[in-house]
Amino acid sequence: MPTAPAGDRARACQRPRRWGAGRGLRSLHGPASPTACIGGLGQALYEEAVLDDDGIPAARSLLDYLIPTVAEVPPIRLEETHTPNPNVALGTKGAGEAGCIGVPPAVVNAVCDALDIDHIDMPLTPETVWRAAGSPP
Repeated sequence: MPTAPAGDRARACQRPRRWGAGRGLRSLHGPASPTACIGGLGQALYEEAVLDDDGIPAARSLLDYLIPTVAEVPPIRLEETHTPNPNVALGTKGAGEAGCIGVPPAVVNAVCDALDIDHIDMPLTPETVWRAAGSPP
């Protein structure tokens, strides 16, 4: 049976007048659960697979691995979109990771738009964004 995951995201990001002040990401929009949106935000801003010389993850607990907290999460507005799947009688679509799949590219695109650049690699750490903005760390 064919499935069709769906989800769309919109982000707004402003470049602060004085770097180091203000919140850049204003809001998350999407049909997913807040948990999925926050997971996608974590992927965009923090997640990086750092391995030691033996291939062992450097982050061995959540003390070593950053995840978004309430301080980093912007307001989330959830919206419904009704687009039934024409391939099945019930019009249902696939589920799973669709909630967090759209968040990282939307966040990256918002940062690229704010900095007027074409590309930036995740995770969007403060140093990565600072360098992309053309300023030394």
